[in-house]
Amino acid sequence: MEDIFLRKTIETEKIKTVLEKLFPDLTIFYYDFNFKKPKKLDLENPKHIFFHIINHYTDKSFDFEIRIYRTNSIEERARALYIAQKLSFDYSISTMVPYVYLDPEHSVCKIIFEDNKTFIVEPDNTNIANADDDIDKNKKEYIINLLKFDTKADCIYLAKN
Repeated sequence: MEDIFLRKTIETEKIKTVLEKLFPDLTIFYYDFNFKKPKKLDLENPKHIFFHIINHYTDKSFDFEIRIYRTNSIEERARALYIAQKLSFDYSISTMVPYVYLDPEHSVCKIIFEDNKTFIVEPDNTNIANADDDIDKNKKEYIINLLKFDTKADCIYLAKN
């Protein structure tokens, strides 16, 4: 499952459009969990994925969350970064993804895509989606090498021909 936080709401059709552009071999569904599942969503079909959105309704800036389900669990954090960057660049929206350092001495930091740039907010004792002041004061421009994904949302180095 991929978790992506946004500074403002975005229409589900825009999210679906980005996912369809990135992963055209998959069938994308919006599923809000409040009603019956979409009729054509086949949970037995590995090419069917879905997303839902959560508005946390707080006064914090990254309180709109997208959760994407049924993608390959391998490299899901990297895939979240890949999708977040595309959403940010296509719709000029600030996106944030929790990021885990490989170094065990560090904890979760935040990667932010904003204004066609990438920022990092180093680990601290704040909640992932909250503490706006800490995020905006402590973000530093950052260069990150994103993994690439194929049309089925598999990491390129794992893709099967």
